[in-house]
Amino acid sequence: MTNPKMRHRAPRPANVSAVPVALAGVPLPEFAPSEYVGRPVDGWTVEAVWLAAVRYARAHELRRGGARAAWLAFASAYDVATGAKLKREELRMRLAGHDPEPEAWAVDP
Repeated sequence: MTNPKMRHRAPRPANVSAVPVALAGVPLPEFAPSEYVGRPVDGWTVEAVWLAAVRYARAHELRRGGARAAWLAFASAYDVATGAKLKREELRMRLAGHDPEPEAWAVDP
């Protein structure tokens, strides 16, 4: 017998290339990390997505909130689509005393 909850699940896409972003309910331009950094062969990492988010924010004259919104939108979609755990990894890094956000802002001052 088939589990009724499993019948309604759509297949997960293999990858996410771009996501819509909003900050305080205001839509921002779509965020595609590969436009700002080269996509790593083995998949996106916390550091690579943060760097792309910072470059996205700078390109659109946004502040840190715009970068954070882009990071969260992409990390959430990527985690769901691929089964990755970018958001969990970022939290683990922060709890261990390594915050990837300031490092991303320092790369291209």
